[in-house]
Amino acid sequence: MVAACGAPRDAGPPRRPDGALGDVTDLVAEADRELVVSRSFDYRAPREPVRRDAQDRAVALLSRACKLGDARSCWRAIELPDHARLVDSHAMAMVVGRQCLAGHVMSCRALRAPKLRESGLAYDGRAAETDALCAEGLAAACYGAGHRVVNAAAKRRRWLQKGCDLGDAWSCDQAAELDRVAGKPAQEVDPIALRAAERARVECDEGFADSCLYLAVLHRGDMTRVEATAKEGCAAGMYNECDALTRNDIDPAVRAHAMEEACALRGIGCNILAAARTDPIGIRDAYEHGCQLGERQDCLALAKRYRAGDFAEPVPGRGHDLTEYLCKTRDVAEACALAKN
Repeated sequence: MVAACGAPRDAGPPRRPDGALGDVTDLVAEADRELVVSRSFDYRAPREPVRRDAQDRAVALLSRACKLGDARSCWRAIELPDHARLVDSHAMAMVVGRQCLAGHVMSCRALRAPKLRESGLAYDGRAAETDALCAEGLAAACYGAGHRVVNAAAKRRRWLQKGCDLGDAWSCDQAAELDRVAGKPAQEVDPIALRAAERARVECDEGFADSCLYLAVLHRGDMTRVEATAKEGCAAGMYNECDALTRNDIDPAVRAHAMEEACALRGIGCNILAAARTDPIGIRDAYEHGCQLGERQDCLALAKRYRAGDFAEPVPGRGHDLTEYLCKTRDVAEACALAKN
């Protein structure tokens, strides 16, 4: 039986043909060191984007490790960037797909992330490769092929049906949704929707956090399963699963940690993190993370509060510098008006 999104066993860490992992280990270690730099404050930023440069170097190192066959590096490299499209995302998604077909369960789980199946496997320029993986039994590739023709409903529906037949809950769910939109009767839609829920239960049992979340939200599933599976995936570098831990119905301590990680590493949800904090320095630094990683509104909120005296400036003139940056470099009219006062 071919692999769909999951697999009955884990084949262990992918290895190079000669069995050596030394080069991969070195590349990953160096990438992790760059990510330490990427998440560290530079209160001169964003005029000197050292954090983004460090993230870019980390992604480049992970991409090299991916080309040596390390699937974990592939999904980390694809999911990590928050500011640019990764040119080799299709090739890296193919590595993960191959590992999934070979029985590597974590690779199958990683393929649930939109950046792999919708950006990587849906790439027009190498459609034949994705279609071939679908023919070999990789459901995520069938879904990706369908996403490639998202504006052609009939073609997309056929690809999704193939993915559903291979056991992919998300393909079944999207096929049912297309049928609803097309106005098909309930007796045709309901069996596919039921199939989606059945497959989600299987995937959740295999550790797929998104499937556990799907069940929790739509079918009164257990949120503790979401937390447990997402924590495992997040620790494995599946940033899509880290994001699942930022929901309001997750344990507050787990949610706080996940929000911190998303904000500090990728600049995601920093304003929400700031709203959840109570100490002025913690609030300030949440906005600083977002600002330094390119979130214009976080920069603007920060500049206003520095100038109003709500926050202590970490370096002299920080409020003034941010206001000038937003006005002259980002063309933010409100900042320009603020600079005149």
